[in-house]
Amino acid sequence: MRLIGDLFNKEKLSLSIELQAATVKAVLFSIKYKRGRSREVTARGVSEGQLVIPRGTLNPLLSKLNTNSGVSSSDEDLFPASIFKETIKRLIWELMPEKIRRDYDKISFSDLLADISEITVILSPQAVKAGVIEITVTRPDDRSLISEQENARIYAQLKGQAAKEAEEHSIKLGLLPQEIIPVDLLVEETLIDGYSVSHLTGYPGKTVEIKAISAIAPAYYLNDLRSIFDGDKYSNKTIRISHFGAAIRPLINEKHFNGLIIGVQERWTRLFSVARGVITRIDDINFGDRHISRVLEKQLGLSEKEAVRLKENYIDGKLSEAIRASIHRIFTEAVNELFDQIIKAVPFSINSSKQQLSTINKLTPEKIYLFGRGVKLPEFKSVIESNWQNVSASAPEIIIISPKIIIGWLVDTGSRTVYKDLTGRVSSPDDIAVLSACFYGKS
Repeated sequence: MRLIGDLFNKEKLSLSIELQAATVKAVLFSIKYKRGRSREVTARGVSEGQLVIPRGTLNPLLSKLNTNSGVSSSDEDLFPASIFKETIKRLIWELMPEKIRRDYDKISFSDLLADISEITVILSPQAVKAGVIEITVTRPDDRSLISEQENARIYAQLKGQAAKEAEEHSIKLGLLPQEIIPVDLLVEETLIDGYSVSHLTGYPGKTVEIKAISAIAPAYYLNDLRSIFDGDKYSNKTIRISHFGAAIRPLINEKHFNGLIIGVQERWTRLFSVARGVITRIDDINFGDRHISRVLEKQLGLSEKEAVRLKENYIDGKLSEAIRASIHRIFTEAVNELFDQIIKAVPFSINSSKQQLSTINKLTPEKIYLFGRGVKLPEFKSVIESNWQNVSASAPEIIIISPKIIIGWLVDTGSRTVYKDLTGRVSSPDDIAVLSACFYGKS
């Protein structure tokens, strides 16, 4: 049954979904390919769902995973499949012609997705723990060319290392190994005798080094999510369930980029450390946009809704100068607290002495990219700019990522991409995850 495919003639439909702690956001993109690598990407529809679970209902497994892994536990549980489905159904419903919309309750979930060729789900730090793993293989004969069989053995060793670290992590949490399972494994960098290669097969060499992003998640949650797309009706679709690091990685095309990518999301701040264009470390900090709102609640005695509304009015410039000055002090205090936690996690050199810098085998961040709903506060960029001068010998360039920048990265890779947002709702730093998901696997 075709429901919306006829609305987009000769365009491929891609559904990007971002799951946060208390919200799920889905965006439908249409992609029109032209000659060569030219394409036109259009945001056609947006839908958001919200779920609040009463206090004390957090899944015990998730609580253990979060508390012991550096990821914050929360009063909100992960999304059940029913909420996930309803959000997607609402998105498709909003795009349907009126005559089809009347029979909405009679249409199955699989039929709603019939015209969509690919679906990418980006999991939140609450659901997935991502990290960087490395293996080094010393070959007995450095003159022989790596065969397909040897290539397979080396990558099997990489997968074995990922499984081993996942098992060790589960043991630390007091869990059974089968309670935590892999989400995906993305190769970041492959070196042969120190030289970067795109693949192993056909090359000689003594030492092979591989760096990859590995991600794990609670089995109950991941299996529940995957079950939504089980069945023959989904066999002809590309379905990816991953995390932001995997989505943003193909867009990092600056080979000499040394710096940080910081995402201030709903309840977490996710920190990606990048050296020479390669993600070398991923940290999740228990402090996000929601925590900043709670500072307003506590200091001004506001409800959650009142604090959120006040923050939005502040960002939009709708408050008087006197009120703005008072709130500016509160936000500066909150962002300073987050900055202190970021500094503790940064693996780069942050010593103020240039002499000390020269003796430490670490890199000073040259650029810092910011995204997420939290960076809409002007204090976020200003605090980093002012405070970084106190902890580093040189000040990095600080850039807030917008969809325009994402498209610019794609252009730099040789892809001629035009982006249009017909919804007016996929254009801010808060939308980087869903937009990156649209290009995942095809940058």
